[in-house]
Amino acid sequence: MNKRQRKKLETKKKLRLPNVAHFPLKKWWNLFQELSGYIAEGLSIFLSKTHRVPIFLIYDGDYPEEEDDDSEEELTEEKLEEMILIESFKMQEWQNMVSKMLWSFEQIRDNYPDEPFNKWKNKWKETRTGNVLDCPQEIWDADKLYHQKIQEGIDLFAKYFEELWD
Repeated sequence: MNKRQRKKLETKKKLRLPNVAHFPLKKWWNLFQELSGYIAEGLSIFLSKTHRVPIFLIYDGDYPEEEDDDSEEELTEEKLEEMILIESFKMQEWQNMVSKMLWSFEQIRDNYPDEPFNKWKNKWKETRTGNVLDCPQEIWDADKLYHQKIQEGIDLFAKYFEELWD
């Protein structure tokens, strides 16, 4: 460690700042897009490797009552098949939720490539007829639905943030 690095570390300790690498200023101005890249990459890996279903999906908030040790209910083959089927269905539901999250963050990271207004604007640039704000109402409606779908994925991410472990 050279003298300059040591001085920076001492200053950080004095100010009680974390000893982390500097986050470049050019990444701060668009932090949501920068972070969405990290989140999308993490969700992509998580989706490919997840093996568990969150407990809230299996019981839908109603946890089974504790049974007495005396009542040993026999696990029949039918009941076992039903449990496997339910868990399989719930796993698919969980993966669909994570896929929605992933899609939202990929759209933000890639600067909204599927946004209806941007697609319309790119076609408008080719012809240059009229004003760009003379966009048809159907495009505005589709654009609103597109952003609602993105927001749905972000809301799912916020709601189930603590369940993103395997």
